[in-house]
Amino acid sequence: VLDNVTGDTGPDKVTYKKIADGLKEPMGIKYVDGKLYVSEKHQLTELADLDGDNDAGETRKIAEWPYGGNFHEFAFGLLYEKGSFYLNLSVAINYGGATTDPQPAANRGTTIKVNKATGKVSYLAGGLRTPNGIGRGPDNELFVTDNQGGWLPASKLVHVKQDRFFNHYTNPEGPFDDNSVTKPVLWLPQNEIANSPSTPMTVKKGTFAGQLMFGDVTYGGLQRADLEKVNGEYQGAVFRHTQGLEAGISRISTGPDGAIYTGGLGADGNWGQEGKLRFGLQKLTPNGKTAFDIKTMRATSDGFKLTYTKPLSDKTIEKLTSGAYSVEQWRYAPTPAYGGPKIDEEALPVSSARISKDRRTVQLTVPGLKADRVVHVRSPRPFSSADDEQLWSTEAWYTLNARPGHDEPVTTYDAESARLSGGADIDTEHAGFTGAGFVDGFSEPGATATIDVQAPAAGTYAVGLRYSNGPNPSAGTKTIGVSVNGGEARKTSLPSTETWKRWSTKTEKLELRKGRNTI
Repeated sequence: VLDNVTGDTGPDKVTYKKIADGLKEPMGIKYVDGKLYVSEKHQLTELADLDGDNDAGETRKIAEWPYGGNFHEFAFGLLYEKGSFYLNLSVAINYGGATTDPQPAANRGTTIKVNKATGKVSYLAGGLRTPNGIGRGPDNELFVTDNQGGWLPASKLVHVKQDRFFNHYTNPEGPFDDNSVTKPVLWLPQNEIANSPSTPMTVKKGTFAGQLMFGDVTYGGLQRADLEKVNGEYQGAVFRHTQGLEAGISRISTGPDGAIYTGGLGADGNWGQEGKLRFGLQKLTPNGKTAFDIKTMRATSDGFKLTYTKPLSDKTIEKLTSGAYSVEQWRYAPTPAYGGPKIDEEALPVSSARISKDRRTVQLTVPGLKADRVVHVRSPRPFSSADDEQLWSTEAWYTLNARPGHDEPVTTYDAESARLSGGADIDTEHAGFTGAGFVDGFSEPGATATIDVQAPAAGTYAVGLRYSNGPNPSAGTKTIGVSVNGGEARKTSLPSTETWKRWSTKTEKLELRKGRNTI
């Protein structure tokens, strides 16, 4: 217990008292109805002053969940609402980062709900790896941060709802592995704006009220997220907020005094910010002033609308109308490998920058934008407000899952993001592929690539398979089986492309049902 943390703080002003020990790597704590609850690796524990001596040395198990003894099987975070606790279970991994295969315990990589009265554990969503952050966001919805690894080319922020699956596959399968993949709310490009993101928290007051803040254990500091709904789903932008803290940030909360309290962590490997302490509790108090920064970034039908916290100066406006912003976009292709590269990187022009009458909003027209991309927008320097303050953070990363006012006519699925079995494997040996690589190994009997696709309505769809069949033309046409939703496989022919560097597309008419389909 820490006393006097909201008063005149400093190491000599804070008093500490041990109220329990012997806990198994607790990663979440919550004070409910006069008692403390802690999420340990294997269970939810109640700490209570059961004998009235003001020392909660006695503990009581409320609930337990699958646990196989792996060092990485944490129970991250702890929220409470209306009689239930919410937290995340990370998967087991090997030293070096690869997901343990097979997992020593079932149903890890999930967000769970625990009934306070009965201890019943319910599974909400799955497909998570190292979800070291859980918090409430817009409309009191549940948001979780996950860390780069297998099936995670970058870290991300996701919106948790019942039965959602977030693309991290395990063996044995988790409870939601057969569900379609839900896109992240935010991709967090590795070592550009995140590395090991942690607790998301809604800002309650001030200029950025309603937005999310989250820490990062390895990248450090606090980042800020501005979210919006497009086609009914959250997406948005992330900005740097502050660095300069004394440890990598694992937990944040808002104190009764309105300050942000950050809990710092440092450990071996990448569990800590380089050059910083291995511990720390720091307080960030609002000073009543408004920094000059990008307040919001919203997608439009042909670009973005950037709103700043203060009016822009004349010299900045003059520079912006001459195309001073730089924009680039890319996408990610999740694969079983750890992390992954940016795919289809391209620089985009800014054809116009229109300034609002109050000089606070700049509307950018950006030809060439595509859905399912991360868009990086950089403001030029110098960039000043009307009162000659320099812009606090010049960069924004927007996750453009969908473009307002656009129906994307064609959806592309990367074969290397499929579930592979029977000898099918990912390779990059031959040029001309798209995405992060291609799938080969289909000369082996039983080789299979299974891809989940979404159809807006039931009906007949033209589904194209991009392939290469070389180098020997004398080998002639080959065949491959196509099965939809577990039905009987039909054969389709793949004529020779003569070389491995030449690619062709074979199209078949497939009957798909509305929603998720498996091909």
